[in-house]
Amino acid sequence: MPPFVHSLLAALLLREAANSTCNHTFSCGGDIINVTYPFTGDDRHPNCGPPGLALTCRGNTTELTQNSVAYNVLQLDQNRKTLTLSRPDLYTNNMCPTQFHNTSLNPEQFSYGSPLNDVVTLFYGCNLSAVMPYNIFSCKSRGSNYSDAYSLIGVGAEDQVYRGLSASCNVSISVPVLSTAGAGLRAAVLSLEEALMQGFRVSYNVPHERLCADCSRLGGQCGFDLVLGQRSCVCGHGPCPSSLTPPPESSPNATRPFEGNNSSNLGMNIAAKKTSSPEPCLSSCKRADYNSD
Repeated sequence: MPPFVHSLLAALLLREAANSTCNHTFSCGGDIINVTYPFTGDDRHPNCGPPGLALTCRGNTTELTQNSVAYNVLQLDQNRKTLTLSRPDLYTNNMCPTQFHNTSLNPEQFSYGSPLNDVVTLFYGCNLSAVMPYNIFSCKSRGSNYSDAYSLIGVGAEDQVYRGLSASCNVSISVPVLSTAGAGLRAAVLSLEEALMQGFRVSYNVPHERLCADCSRLGGQCGFDLVLGQRSCVCGHGPCPSSLTPPPESSPNATRPFEGNNSSNLGMNIAAKKTSSPEPCLSSCKRADYNSD
């Protein structure tokens, strides 16, 4: 057998083995249970969803890592397509992170603006003589350059206090909090640590949701082909339909924007194209893969 044929066969066998786990769900602890597409993690192989949505279970706590920051997943509602995330790197370290990272999620997958969330800006290494004598906290674990710190709730770069702190402090990071927690901070009924522990609300996008529903209706499992870099309809343990029939491009239903809970969500138009022939699985089942625009 030529080497390239052997390599291709090995890749296809590996992909088939990975696809066989897409009928599994992700569960962690007592709150995050039976999670399916578009998320992956644990028994759900990376082929079972698009990149960037891998969950990890650590000691009954679910984590989602984005841009080098590990977030705790406090809540995941697949009906409403929402998450509640928190930043343990802040509230478990007395507000002194090992790295100063802003909260930054992939805007093509997540939306987390107002009105559900407020924003807290944390300033480190401040000249306290230049700031008001409240909302001050200490970050001594990072050394004297960051020891005097200050929190500011719900204002942006146009605010005079914000500009003054930016000029007098060494570094700052922005962190969303729930709007209710922001109100508690303003009323001084919540501490900064308590507000951050409550997390913030995120809406997430389910790519190719309608086509995935068609795949499920016909007996398949929606996944993501990492070899081809496209969504796929896969068969786990048994026969799958030999083909799916997405609407033609001329159909008024051929494109459908993502409908999120927040008007700032990015729309995703999906133009489905029917392939001429489905790609067979290497077991007794068949799989149909579809290219996206």
